[in-house]
Amino acid sequence: MWQSEAWNGQEAAFRFSLTVMAVLIFVVLPDRDLEEKARAKDSQPANRRAAETDKTHEES
Repeated sequence: MWQSEAWNGQEAAFRFSLTVMAVLIFVVLPDRDLEEKARAKDSQPANRRAAETDKTHEES
């Protein structure tokens, strides 16, 4: 048969699938830092935002 009598690979396959699932869960989690920065940016007065945008364009 195709399976080895000494090593069947189930433990390694389980570890691999568990690692893949953990990485997928981590990737799907929301990034709270980005949300906080977006909220902070939205709460700035329009004049200040426009001034910051102008500075950014001048630097580039």
